[in-house]
Amino acid sequence: MTPTKQDVRNAFYQIGREHHTTLTTLPGFEDAKPFVFQTIMEMLADGEVWFVHDDATPEAAFIFYRRNDGLMMAYIFRKENGFEFVPEACIWVHPQKKVVQPFETAQLLLVLEANVRFQGIELHLRSAELEKAKRLIGQAKTDAVPLSARQARNVKVLAYGVYYSLLVAFVPLYLLGFVLYLHPYSGVLSLCFGLFLYGCYLLLGALLRFRHIYCLYQNANHLPMTPEDVHWNTLNRSDYYGVPAVFMVMGATGTVLSLLAFAGIID
Repeated sequence: MTPTKQDVRNAFYQIGREHHTTLTTLPGFEDAKPFVFQTIMEMLADGEVWFVHDDATPEAAFIFYRRNDGLMMAYIFRKENGFEFVPEACIWVHPQKKVVQPFETAQLLLVLEANVRFQGIELHLRSAELEKAKRLIGQAKTDAVPLSARQARNVKVLAYGVYYSLLVAFVPLYLLGFVLYLHPYSGVLSLCFGLFLYGCYLLLGALLRFRHIYCLYQNANHLPMTPEDVHWNTLNRSDYYGVPAVFMVMGATGTVLSLLAFAGIID
């Protein structure tokens, strides 16, 4: 039996200021989830969030959040101090199921904070998660510089160029050093110094928030590049600080050892 839109609407009701639902006991719910979630999204205004008690499981509750034409859902449980929001429990369920990005979770957290404050929802939000969300949103406003299609394309091309330049430059760097100094270690010296400079450039790009460096890390993590939508706080710090450090340490170590060998101090 497939539920109708009216069946879905009737599965939600209020007791005082609390939202409740019998959604999970709705006949045909499991087989009609896409239709059910679409109907729920239509019941919410854009940017609206619902905290809904699950009547079938009193110790559990739903969080529904509409953003544009998408519906995000989280299924959470009661802890000792009440219901606790867990960002990892969030998932987009409409128009298709997909993972929630950190920036999207941050948006939901700030909306939930306002609802907890003004509506008295029985929901505990971790202060550390809230601070992280506020920093992420603040950084996003700083990075929000509109780009034309041509500018976005140029940023992507530059990101690809920097990403693959090291692979392309390996042989030329080695040959350049060897030709200039005609020493067995001169090629290695040139190559290691190139690694060091590459690491310095990646670090500088992260510190100065270059868009093409942000896109470079997106590409390295197999994510679509979004030069017009930059959120540095969604990347791991181990990426944009750790990766340059590895190149710099490797390059500096190789450069010093090559210089010592070049000078005949070590073999």
